[in-house]
Amino acid sequence: MDRDADHLRVLVICHYLLAALTALCSFPFLIIPLVLASLGNSLGAGPHQDLHADLVAQLVRYVMWSAFLMTWVHAGVIAYIGRCLARRKQYLVCLIFSGLNATMVPLGTILGVFTIVVLSRPSVKELFTAPGTGG
Repeated sequence: MDRDADHLRVLVICHYLLAALTALCSFPFLIIPLVLASLGNSLGAGPHQDLHADLVAQLVRYVMWSAFLMTWVHAGVIAYIGRCLARRKQYLVCLIFSGLNATMVPLGTILGVFTIVVLSRPSVKELFTAPGTGG
């Protein structure tokens, strides 16, 4: 049981680190639209600016901001998995989202596979269903 608790503790730390890294990697999605907006204003966009170029710029901004928000949501889910692992609750949620995390190449894949391997042990599953854990 001690080995399982140590493995879960390492997985919790790794989930929090991956969540922070994911949130940090989202900032280009926020910065690029701001740079594009400032470039558009500084290039002398006047009354003869092409309407299509303005629509494309707006579309790029909305896509980038959406990607920024979705990346933060993903980082929040990764942190939530870490919290659930720490509290030994929501076994099935941890298992499902670890599988989905495996699609985030390469770090999410490594962490997702290791999490699934650890959670697949019967002794770890008992830790989640033990009295007093609420799982």
